[in-house]
Amino acid sequence: EEIRDIILRHHHEKIVPSAELLLYFASRAQHVEHLIKPALAEHKIVICDRFTDSSYAYQAAGREIAEEYLVSLEQLVHKHLQPDVTILFDLPPEVGCLRASQTGEPDRIESEHIDFFKRVRENYLKRARNFPDRFRIVDAEQSVENVEQQLKTILDEVK
Repeated sequence: EEIRDIILRHHHEKIVPSAELLLYFASRAQHVEHLIKPALAEHKIVICDRFTDSSYAYQAAGREIAEEYLVSLEQLVHKHLQPDVTILFDLPPEVGCLRASQTGEPDRIESEHIDFFKRVRENYLKRARNFPDRFRIVDAEQSVENVEQQLKTILDEVK
């Protein structure tokens, strides 16, 4: 989490895309080894709010880094460890940016231009099409109650 905090803070010196990518995978390596693997070894359910799909969306698509680099890092950091289910809360980037602007001071990623978020969303949707057995899409533009109901339906389905 400390590594992730470094990434999200605004800096006087711009973090280059390759450094951002490597920092995210460093954070993920720690998370996998210290939290995820031990929990799985104890047969616990593990819920993450972001994993490697996020890197494909934000760093490969958003930052326009070649996916081949992510494939290599993914193999190094967690090999074949993949989520059983990935829940994608989907909404138009304009709506997401508006909502994020109402929650306080935007972090370094939230401060990006709308085109960045359009590329991110398209990549998430592409991954959902490429991995339909794993992805479940929630229409996050709906009311909180409807989003909760969609989520409950998905969780009941995957029990």
